[in-house]
Amino acid sequence: MPTLNTRPPTCVVPWPLILVEGGEKSGKSWMFAELSASPKVGRCLWLDLGEGSADEYGDAITGSPTYEVVVHDGSWASILGQVQAAHAEAKRARAAGEPPVCLGIDSMTLLWEMLKDWAGERASKTDSNRARLARDPGAEIKIPNHIWNDVHARWQRLMRLLMTFEGIAVVTARGKDVIKIGDDGKPVEGERDYKVEAQRNLQFDATVWVRLSRDAHPQIVGARSKHLRIRYGRDEARVVPNMTLESLVFEGLRCGVNSQPRDLVQLGRERTPEEIRDDALGTVDRDDLLGLLAEAKHPEHAGATIVNEHGDEELLAEMIERRGREVTGRPAPRQQRPQQQRGGRQGNRFAKHKTEQAAQDVPAAPPEAGQSPDEPADAELLGRLGRALTACGSTSGPAQVAVANALIGRNIKDLTELTRGDAVRIGRQAQAAARQQNPRQALGALVAQALKSRQTQSTTPQQTGKAA
Repeated sequence: MPTLNTRPPTCVVPWPLILVEGGEKSGKSWMFAELSASPKVGRCLWLDLGEGSADEYGDAITGSPTYEVVVHDGSWASILGQVQAAHAEAKRARAAGEPPVCLGIDSMTLLWEMLKDWAGERASKTDSNRARLARDPGAEIKIPNHIWNDVHARWQRLMRLLMTFEGIAVVTARGKDVIKIGDDGKPVEGERDYKVEAQRNLQFDATVWVRLSRDAHPQIVGARSKHLRIRYGRDEARVVPNMTLESLVFEGLRCGVNSQPRDLVQLGRERTPEEIRDDALGTVDRDDLLGLLAEAKHPEHAGATIVNEHGDEELLAEMIERRGREVTGRPAPRQQRPQQQRGGRQGNRFAKHKTEQAAQDVPAAPPEAGQSPDEPADAELLGRLGRALTACGSTSGPAQVAVANALIGRNIKDLTELTRGDAVRIGRQAQAAARQQNPRQALGALVAQALKSRQTQSTTPQQTGKAA
């Protein structure tokens, strides 16, 4: 029987995640600008997601800039990466005893719209939706559950960073009155409801929920706090004239130098080795890597082998240890499994037959695929490419993207960014590799040669200049 594991509560007020929502031009962005001028806070970071207010409000409070604008390229990877970097900076500042870092995201409404658009774009490429659109170009796109699951997983990954932020996190969202919908799914005549335009769990995840209006004082709609104690749906929203986020955080919630991040233990199913690998490749934080290493060494994943970012098989724990050495700046050679253990156990007759069969099953690229090489690759062509790479032992998404990056000479984040010409070229190279005695080794040789050629091309102008 397991031993009961307990600890006493710390009774410390954690740093908050504050939701500020309201109608148009109600002052949501302004509240964060005010907070950034407070002498009680440290470095302030403004992540503008489609609102366009970050530059204008820089000197609005004191006459000189009081925050920094976080730069991103609009992609999910760039946005998430910047939040991860802000999370690491807040952690560093707290460990150094500095005033709390503030992160403002303006707004979560537009971020959620971006994720929904991404879901719709993915769904439009499914066979069922393509057939539906062929019959009726104006037909509704049906988004399947597995795509919605991916959308919510992306959102939750970002929210976990905000909920464990070791400083003050502020997010804005748009809110408005909408027609009330009854239990039968039909509008209720003469009744209105209020809706926060974002992912449905945003209000639950926030520590404090603030509502702004152009014609009323700010209201605290709900708060998870032993000092404020405002329960949404049970207590009246607290009206606070002239409220500022500074007074809310340091007087209302009573945060202070002893505040700590939320002790948030993520619940859910056991993670796969590939998910742990992806987290390790996506972070530069040493403590995060140590936690991932402990997870990789759990008996659940002991001896687990994954395909690393180079397309090679590697023990999960060894990959994370190597990643840790790279992050700390100490050189680490690429670790590969012994040659006799790679390439599908060449001595196993069943495995050899399976590899040969996979090579035969790789479909040839359609002749018309190269006629418009600059057009985006369609789902059929990408499916053929995926099967070709799988036959070479490159089975995971990150590994296939890494192979594609090397062979086309530029960086992409997903195979859907490939052109038709790119997909045909990579597919034919993968076909040739799949017919070799060791397909994985053959594909690795192609990747290594491509990387070597890119390196040679990048150094040639410098060498020419020196000679001149």
